[in-house]
Amino acid sequence: MKAKTVLVAIAAMMMVAVMMLPAVAVPPATTQAEVTGAGSPPVFEEKFELNDDGDPTHVTDGTQVLPVPDGDKEVCVYVVARDPNGAADINRIWITVNNPNGVEVANGDTLNAGEITELTHAEACTATQAAVTQNLMISARKTVIDDHVAASEWRMWKFCFNMGNCYMSGDYNVTAYANDGSGGTGTIVNTFEYISIKELAIDFDTINYGTIVPGVKQIISGDTNFGTADAPTVRNRANDPFKLQISAADMQGTNANNRILATNLDAHVYGKDAPSGSAIDEELNLDYTPGILFSPIIDTCKTEKIDFSLLQGTICQDTYTGTITLEAVTP
Repeated sequence: MKAKTVLVAIAAMMMVAVMMLPAVAVPPATTQAEVTGAGSPPVFEEKFELNDDGDPTHVTDGTQVLPVPDGDKEVCVYVVARDPNGAADINRIWITVNNPNGVEVANGDTLNAGEITELTHAEACTATQAAVTQNLMISARKTVIDDHVAASEWRMWKFCFNMGNCYMSGDYNVTAYANDGSGGTGTIVNTFEYISIKELAIDFDTINYGTIVPGVKQIISGDTNFGTADAPTVRNRANDPFKLQISAADMQGTNANNRILATNLDAHVYGKDAPSGSAIDEELNLDYTPGILFSPIIDTCKTEKIDFSLLQGTICQDTYTGTITLEAVTP
């Protein structure tokens, strides 16, 4: 009887197997998992930026960075961190930099080779000394950091990035993050100031009016091609919009009695009605120092043409020379 029972059972199992063909689609099972960090996250002990060259006397709190006209400025972020599980447990550092409008302008991550560098003890000592020299920390704090780094209790990293001369001025927000092997994340935030500077450049050092005909306006037309000295151009080399204030001196002939008055010279200035605004232009007669303030704004990192002209009713035959001075002033 036992043998028959077994045979029946096997037959039933075989029938089940046959009945499963063809296969019927089965809805996929939903998978779910939750990952959480264990233990305490890394702790940032220090953070600063170099170089603090926008504040030569280093009396203003924090870092002030001076732009380089027509160039890039390297800024380096330094962070010092420890971890309750031991500094060696820190396995990732990443840093973001946002401009005053909240737009990211730089980022780095130790997961990407070469973006963020961990410093040796000697390199850390050099960095903390620079921070002391620039009044970003006191000597006692430097000693604490140096000693902990030497003992491998704390670690220090450096992230460097370039800021262009056209970057807006103001406070830049720098956020650093640190992860450890337990999945915890530590964060630190600070700011540095990117200084506002005005830098006027011109591509001419002479305005040659040529042969003057009495009563006929002689115009020297500019262009927007910086580098053509016979067609005057002005350029803002930095991150602060400005207006032009232009003054002139009388043009003196070789004969002391011959003169073209400064007020018979004029300039035609082109620019914007406001930063990032609409194009406008203005033509005015010049005057002696301090000169005439023109309305158009030469916007951040923009190039504009400028025209000069001379009109004098009567004039004696002679060769005349004088000066015109252009100055960038706050709008």
